[in-house]
Amino acid sequence: MQLSHSDYFRGAKGKIFSGQEKQEAFLEINPIQALLVFKKSFRFFNYNYLAMEIVSTVLTGLIIFFSAGAFLSYINKPYWFVRVFDFPLLSNSILLLLLSASYIFLAENAFQGWRLAMIIGAMIALIAAAFKLYRYFPFVAKSTLPPLKNDPKRELSILNANVRQKNRKPERLQSLIEEIQPDIIIMHETNHRWNEQMAYLKADYPYHILVPQENTYGMLLYARLRIEEKEVANLCDEGVPSIHIQLQLRNGENVNLHAIHPKPPEIGSHTHDRDTEIVYVGKLIGENDAPSIMAGDLNDVPWSKALILFRNLSNMLDPRRGRGFYNTFNAKFPLFRYPLDFINFTGHFRLVEMRRERHIHSDHFPLYVRLSYEPDSYYENLYNLVEAERQDAREIIDQKTRSVFPKPGLPHIDEMER
Repeated sequence: MQLSHSDYFRGAKGKIFSGQEKQEAFLEINPIQALLVFKKSFRFFNYNYLAMEIVSTVLTGLIIFFSAGAFLSYINKPYWFVRVFDFPLLSNSILLLLLSASYIFLAENAFQGWRLAMIIGAMIALIAAAFKLYRYFPFVAKSTLPPLKNDPKRELSILNANVRQKNRKPERLQSLIEEIQPDIIIMHETNHRWNEQMAYLKADYPYHILVPQENTYGMLLYARLRIEEKEVANLCDEGVPSIHIQLQLRNGENVNLHAIHPKPPEIGSHTHDRDTEIVYVGKLIGENDAPSIMAGDLNDVPWSKALILFRNLSNMLDPRRGRGFYNTFNAKFPLFRYPLDFINFTGHFRLVEMRRERHIHSDHFPLYVRLSYEPDSYYENLYNLVEAERQDAREIIDQKTRSVFPKPGLPHIDEMER
């Protein structure tokens, strides 16, 4: 009598068992054999050999693709098809882990020949990705410290929001501003319609710099704190403004604020302008050696080469380190989100709180930070920065011999003037 599928399984040496013999056979094989036997008893794909081959081929292609993406993120080239892999490094790593596990479970002879080499390559790719990402998990030492003083006159709060130019629901952002009452509001992708809709803020925010544009690179800045100096500049690309101001805190101290929104990588274009603007602003901050804050939608991720160089040139702290990723984009796709919006600051400040705010009908979540100006703790904070970014410091390019991100028509970064 032929046994049904539910009544038998094929043992490690091909022998067919059933009933009590099945249980006794499991006791005679080691755990690896048991896994192989279990796989062979999982007969869904064996009923359709072609389906199994298709699934195996698809898994192979995806594993190779995501492994290559992890390795490409280490290449210091501004080509868009290289830099685009910086963004989904976390989500791609999770997918690569799941795909590799599925392949090991489903594929025949997964630990033999080229298949074994592919699995080993995937594991190396995961380790390479983890080396970039681990600093942003909560179990890592924080690069910023909590405040030592409880003095409202030393504090300032900043709301950074990419509103999305096409967003037709400004009331969501307006409600958020009314609720959290930030000292400084920085809005990106603001056109003339957004400028008119947010004009009511002038009553409570007497200091403002308004640069509305119709190209998705407009910027609006509102401040309750006095603006002592201001400059609007197109650092690397016409039509892509940045705002640079000096603010006076409530205790009379002056601090610098740089708001930037460089272009993202686009198909067919390189990232010269984005990378150069980020690194150049870092160089300016580092040379100035003054209490400074940088805020904006950088269209880049914290583990990229440009941001590593920025932090080392500016000596700025990234509050995400040791706290989490605080993914701000894309607000509409939970499975594929990246930390593109930043509020970094020098060691003159301590972090009171940091939040990713609620959805405002944009493709970005707003980012909120409240800081305490405590310059007497600067060296203590800087020490934490050095400890957290010791490995990053080794990756700084020797700027005496070449540009950081060379582009025809742009001067060597050491030749750039303030």
